[in-house]
Amino acid sequence: MLNKKGYYLLYAVVAVILILISLHFYNSWHNESVNTPKILSQSDITSTNELSNKLQINKKQANDIVQYIPKSQPVATYITESLTVEKAAEKTIKDIKKQSSSLPSVATEKTDRTAVIINDDEQKVDVYKINLSPKIIRGIDYSVNMSDTNHGIVGYDVSKRISEEGKYLGIRIQYDTKDKAIFTGIRYTW
Repeated sequence: MLNKKGYYLLYAVVAVILILISLHFYNSWHNESVNTPKILSQSDITSTNELSNKLQINKKQANDIVQYIPKSQPVATYITESLTVEKAAEKTIKDIKKQSSSLPSVATEKTDRTAVIINDDEQKVDVYKINLSPKIIRGIDYSVNMSDTNHGIVGYDVSKRISEEGKYLGIRIQYDTKDKAIFTGIRYTW
């Protein structure tokens, strides 16, 4: 039979498991709409507001992309037989979703956002793959406990991105230099 402390620990473990399962389902539902390739015009990639709305990103990220795209090359320039460039862009999106072998593999790989840009001047479709934040972040910290005696706590954490908005879930380990104790924990960053 479990004592009172054992029941509290069991409740805490069950609560953490339920939270992790809920986060997983929320992220998989939310990421489907965000990861769908979007058709953009040449004017969309020069306007921070338009780009922010169409790619569902914040203004700072949109501004970075507006500055980056003119200096960079697309991962793929797709030429297909079509009556209009808009139809070619729609076909490109269908091919990206189907992971078509007619596209270069870099055009079908998973990234945070995919922009299919219509170039009316040259009658072509360019594909840009956009990564917004790092997949894994690591941190080392040192803090001083000033409550009774000044002693340090050294920590290390590693977190994996679990959503496209930059939410991370990770583990943390800390060592208290005075008590010679090790602490572990789960870290959620948003």
